[in-house]
Amino acid sequence: MLNTNSIKYYNEILSNINEIAKEYSKFEAIKSQELLTNERKLCEIIKNMSSGEKESLYHYIEEISKDDAELYVLLYSIIFNVSMDNECIDRIFEKVMLNELEYTISVGLIQNIYIYIFAHALKSYKYSKKRQVLENLKNRFASILNIESEMLPVSDRNENLVIVTSETLLSDQHAPSRIVLEICNALQKKGYEVIVMICSELKYSLLSCYNLWFDQYSYNYTDKYWGEHIIDCDGYMDFHLIQLPVDSDHTKEAQYFIYTILERKPLYVWNVGGNSPINEIFGMYTTLVSMPCSAGVAVSEAELLIRYMNNDEDVSEIIKSQYVIDMNMNFNMNKITKKSRSEFGLPDDAFLIAVMGNRLDTEINDDFIDIMVEIINNMSEVFFVFIGEYTCDLNKWGIDDKVIRLGFRSDFVDVISVIDLFVNPKRLGGGTGGEIAIRLQKPVITLGNCDVASAVRSDKFIVDSYDEYVPLIEKYVSNKEFYMEQVRECNKVIEFHNNFNMEKEIQRVDGEIRKYIYTS
Repeated sequence: MLNTNSIKYYNEILSNINEIAKEYSKFEAIKSQELLTNERKLCEIIKNMSSGEKESLYHYIEEISKDDAELYVLLYSIIFNVSMDNECIDRIFEKVMLNELEYTISVGLIQNIYIYIFAHALKSYKYSKKRQVLENLKNRFASILNIESEMLPVSDRNENLVIVTSETLLSDQHAPSRIVLEICNALQKKGYEVIVMICSELKYSLLSCYNLWFDQYSYNYTDKYWGEHIIDCDGYMDFHLIQLPVDSDHTKEAQYFIYTILERKPLYVWNVGGNSPINEIFGMYTTLVSMPCSAGVAVSEAELLIRYMNNDEDVSEIIKSQYVIDMNMNFNMNKITKKSRSEFGLPDDAFLIAVMGNRLDTEINDDFIDIMVEIINNMSEVFFVFIGEYTCDLNKWGIDDKVIRLGFRSDFVDVISVIDLFVNPKRLGGGTGGEIAIRLQKPVITLGNCDVASAVRSDKFIVDSYDEYVPLIEKYVSNKEFYMEQVRECNKVIEFHNNFNMEKEIQRVDGEIRKYIYTS
């Protein structure tokens, strides 16, 4: 039982949380100083609590929000986003699995958590729990669609039809979309009929929880693809595309297309990226093959899991009932137009460090900025080049004039070709940029256990902690012999890429899938 002083103390904390919620609700492009101040204050309070005090706070939150699941989620989302206390994720997961929130909101919350985990390199977070949540959401949506499980016998399937599913299809500059295009192209060249189904549940589910999840993410879609089309992409064979909205408000559309696909009796479904309940539903009818767009294995109950980047996460006990296929991955690189630095507004006589990503506002945090500050203060010839949107104010660190913001660039390969060094912040993504840098003979610095570490294919570019970044960057800048030694290491990786054929690799994996289907 909490005493009066404890209740007063926790109410003061909740008042601070309320101020954060009110400020954030303004949805300004750049966080206000008041919002940042309140975030730091709450973060310090949470981090300085004993385990007993924190448990009491969380118990108090449970009590005041026991009849209001949305308030419960909002409070824990704010605490999690400012303190990164994983206990908050556990509690939100449990609330979702109690089915106290509307299905679409539940999917939006889970996807926001997954995106946050990805952006902050927390992927090792409780794989088994993520699988349980996904199974819960799959069953809920199957119930909404009135779908009952009935696995198609292999003998009844169309052995020449494969379905490729994903959550979005943008362009060949977007790595997950590029994977979809390459798979589709290789399978069609092997003789399959391929239908690509983009199950865009995130468009609606993320919107549904704008007032519940702090630090909301958005998701991009190609609007012209809604519906059913034959798509023509440069460099690829034409393919059949269905892009449909998937949530509890669009059940008729989802039912129509899902049943249309299932009536064709596909041999298997190859799911690319994401943790989508709708794609798990396909596994109730035919063989589901699931691959992530990052290191490790997909969160999925699929019979087959494809792994093309390694990480340190040990999930062997959890996935022991599934068949795992290891796959190599590499894309043909866009041709370089050999632009000069000046054409990008970059100084000719500087040492340029590129930082590239789709979520730089999240990934370039205070720890990474401290590295930048030390490098810039120690080495006047260094400039940082951001490829991707970055809106945060760097004036208070006094380094804004040494940071060049290029925004999103379709010609990012050309930009990387004129920089000196590619530096990866702590995150799980970024593999495409790291791979391109190496293939352009630009050395990379990255932490391990992430997509970039897998993509660079050499321990020579991987370090254990941020503590190693500053001395290593300074060595690259000041020691030409060391720099050229690292360029020679790039050349070893380039040799692998030059001898690799993506089309043949996908067709090899398809052969393994077919062998599993017909012999298991």
